[in-house]
Amino acid sequence: MGQHAQQGGGTAVYLDSEPRLVVADLGPGATAGTKRQAAESDIVILATNWVNVPEALKDIDWHGRILIDATNAHMDSKPDVSLKGVNRSIAALNGRTSSEMVAEMAAGARLVKSISNMPMAWIQDFSSNKPKTVIFTSGDDSEAKKTVIDLIDFPMPIYNADEHARNGFDANALKFQDLIGEHDGLLISSPEYNGSIPPLLKNTIDWVSRVRTDSGRTFRPFAGKVAGLCSSSNGHFAGIRCINHLRAVLVRCQMVVVTPECSVPEGGDAFDVKVTVTSVAGDTINFTIERVGAAPATVTPAATAAAAPKVEGKSVAQSVLTQLAADGKQVDEVSCPDLPATVGASQRCTLKAGGDTYGVTVTVTSVQGTDVKFDIQVDSTPITSPSR
Repeated sequence: MGQHAQQGGGTAVYLDSEPRLVVADLGPGATAGTKRQAAESDIVILATNWVNVPEALKDIDWHGRILIDATNAHMDSKPDVSLKGVNRSIAALNGRTSSEMVAEMAAGARLVKSISNMPMAWIQDFSSNKPKTVIFTSGDDSEAKKTVIDLIDFPMPIYNADEHARNGFDANALKFQDLIGEHDGLLISSPEYNGSIPPLLKNTIDWVSRVRTDSGRTFRPFAGKVAGLCSSSNGHFAGIRCINHLRAVLVRCQMVVVTPECSVPEGGDAFDVKVTVTSVAGDTINFTIERVGAAPATVTPAATAAAAPKVEGKSVAQSVLTQLAADGKQVDEVSCPDLPATVGASQRCTLKAGGDTYGVTVTVTSVQGTDVKFDIQVDSTPITSPSR
């Protein structure tokens, strides 16, 4: 993993029984260090046998540091990966998770559990065409998790058009646009930051949308592809304000955005799962994932829209006119389809103003009996204009 960070322009401090021998073949950006020097890095990866974890973590001030727990809690000094050995190690945890124990030993660390399920052959493969894998990441610190996911996947600098003009495309942006080019559509799941799009997601879109050619041919990675949108938040609005802004950005990138979207309110309490190991064969561990606990009352407007009462299109259009007039905007005409009276349900409308026609996204934000309130987002660029 240190070499992956080095490829992205970062540095890595390695701690091993013979650290100088380890770093000799790792190239620029790799240095050997003591345990304390390694722990002073912005991100520390704990990658050792479980029996060595207490010694690795002790006598270090972990407060505020991101610690990636990449261990697997095998209780033997030589890990026993047979089904019997795995079950014995699970039993030894006495109903706790190994990361809970790591968190106690590294008090104050911003702990993220990840990497431990990744095959070593995959980690050691630096080719651009290596097979895809699923990377599980969990933890209570959302910012730390985001940082770790950035490190593992496609870290990109903040997009700056001047820097882009001087230095060209970021390598990871080109890799990511190739990945998008291999698929017919995208399913984007996002939280909501201050009522809008998280900066990581917006930055990724900004980089990839700037790609214009590929091997000499015109190429727009997003154009014509289908996008499904998902969001969640700890509140009742379920991230729908982010969805509205994201929809406008993707439409600008010429994507076809599916309506309605999936928005999950009170996301922190919406899901709970039970993972059971079913078989172990060499480095391959098979398991089942079972959802437990009660589902949230409303998970996806798409699933409930058919049974929900509808607001007639003319009533939706009148609400748009009234709200825009209250905002001091001059509108000649608004046309809307019927809209399900379900929180999170969304439709596209059109409005005419000054000879231009604009797209409008209307989303239901609350339903109290027959009183339905909407969030209204008008596209910044007209769909049609006589002057263009």
